[in-house]
Amino acid sequence: MLQKKDTIFLSHANPEDNPFTEWLYAQLTLAGYHCWCDFESLLGGERDFSGEIQRILTDDTCKYLLVFSPHTFTKDFVIDEYDFAKSLAKKNKIKDFIYPIRIADVAFETRIGLNRYNHFNFYPSWSEGLTKLLKRLHYDKIPVSTDKCTQILSSWATNKFALNSGIEPVQRKYFSNWWQVCSLPESIYVFQYPNETQAKAIHEEESVYPKIRHGNCVIAFQRNILTICAKQDNLELYPSSVYEIKVSDILTGYVKDDFPTFSDAQSFLKRLLKKSLKDFLFSIGMSRYKMSGKQDCFFYKSNNLRASKVKVSYPGLKTTRTLFGKHLSSVWHYGISFKILLEPFVCFSLKSHLVFSDNGFKPWTDEKVMFTARRKKGRMMFNREWRDFLMAMLSSFKDEDGKIFLVLTDEQLLEMQPFTLSFEADFDYIEPTKESRLRLLSEDFSKEEDEEFIETEINEGDEADE
Repeated sequence: MLQKKDTIFLSHANPEDNPFTEWLYAQLTLAGYHCWCDFESLLGGERDFSGEIQRILTDDTCKYLLVFSPHTFTKDFVIDEYDFAKSLAKKNKIKDFIYPIRIADVAFETRIGLNRYNHFNFYPSWSEGLTKLLKRLHYDKIPVSTDKCTQILSSWATNKFALNSGIEPVQRKYFSNWWQVCSLPESIYVFQYPNETQAKAIHEEESVYPKIRHGNCVIAFQRNILTICAKQDNLELYPSSVYEIKVSDILTGYVKDDFPTFSDAQSFLKRLLKKSLKDFLFSIGMSRYKMSGKQDCFFYKSNNLRASKVKVSYPGLKTTRTLFGKHLSSVWHYGISFKILLEPFVCFSLKSHLVFSDNGFKPWTDEKVMFTARRKKGRMMFNREWRDFLMAMLSSFKDEDGKIFLVLTDEQLLEMQPFTLSFEADFDYIEPTKESRLRLLSEDFSKEEDEEFIETEINEGDEADE
């Protein structure tokens, strides 16, 4: 008995249509079908890959899927595959062997005879096209793997959430969690004192500009650091050495074996920026909550007017948000933590959190109870809500003139934008409905999985501060 053909062959323009073809290959594989595609199935080193393709089409292929775009018939190898598939279908009288998969606004008359085939329109919605294709493959009784693991993946892939909430090839602006620092002082200064006691005394003196201490050194953007210690009966203290480090050198890199090394300088720059933002957040009345990983989360108490009915305006959207609210008998507060990135941009990498209190002021001390509340509240919030809350938080930082300034020196302020860095993309993700999303969330999720979902960054994972 002849073995039944079970391979779905994907033909496409490489590399122009690779993203879509990779996605379709994954979706069909997850649905249990055996697929063949050049970038997945040609391992390299084949002496005659055209012969291998011809063999696959002749001996194994039950359906030939032609990914159809403006690039398709500009590729000789695609034309060869398509012509060979046509000749196979004609010679062996195979009905519905060729399925054109249309992924762009291109006419089927582009190629003579192409409009005679049963085509599937994946433009503008990939998910709708996939739904119709899967139904047709099922109708045509294309063999599906009976492997238990594949069945589990197939169930997930054909779930309404996956099919009705897919990717669409449309222009879209996405906002990251990177709050970019657009300008910095030319240098940072390392003031070295004879001993740690003197450095500590200088560090503890109040100043308008940020400064940090490292052993017997005090580091600041400020060129002329204070010398009189009011807390020490006006004792005058002067550094024994002063090192100037160019910020541009820190960002491009340099080699230096003695103090301060390149690693020292990077750490100093990050800590100074972090101190500058922390000083600002405290100055506008924000409170600090220590997360389980010792990371600082900043939030507004419910009596802080900055947190109420914040008007948000950033490219593409205007809205109003309040950064706290009722959750059952308690109060939730939107909060942020952050760390400093020096590449690919100098920025504050922000992360979103939820903090709970009984009366809107003092956060709960029981971490397990806090986690449970985050899970219940957080699972009803989705990407756009987290994004809008983050933008509302940044908008709440504005002064009376609508500006956000962080202090770097007694002469230089760092102006920050009230929104994060954005990127343009050719694809859009359709947000699932709350009902379909919740069907995928079981009560058996581990704590680690839920923390990743609930305390999600607006764009991808973050690490704890150094």
